[in-house]
Amino acid sequence: MEYLRAGVGVIIANEEKKILICKRKAKLGFGTYSIPGGNIELGEKIISAAVREVFEETGLEVKNLVFLGITNNIDIYKIGHSHSISIIFYTNEYIGTVELKEPNKHESWSWYLPSEIPEPHFEPSKLATNLLNKYLLNENKKFIEE
Repeated sequence: MEYLRAGVGVIIANEEKKILICKRKAKLGFGTYSIPGGNIELGEKIISAAVREVFEETGLEVKNLVFLGITNNIDIYKIGHSHSISIIFYTNEYIGTVELKEPNKHESWSWYLPSEIPEPHFEPSKLATNLLNKYLLNENKKFIEE
């Protein structure tokens, strides 16, 4: 029997209001663009997972994460991958410079305005940016994006 997986995603904004996006090389989402994130490990606190994933992937230390909501990643399940949900956070507070720390999983990291993220946009990341737009417009009353 398969079970639902849980992950985290973090939208990191710089001073120019651009967000950090990678081009994925991993099997899941190969060639798509995405915010940093990954799986929550067994026994791990959710915020700790978000901070860890960002550091492991980018070398950035993120602070003062704001909960944006949860994404239900159905489309990737429909094409043969695990069904997952992602707990999404936002921050504009970080220390360090972006590094390509997992070149086997990511081709590159770049900063984009949310409206200019290249396609194809990885489903969990696309749903996360929908939550960000609602948050910035003070319309984030739903907290779940499907």
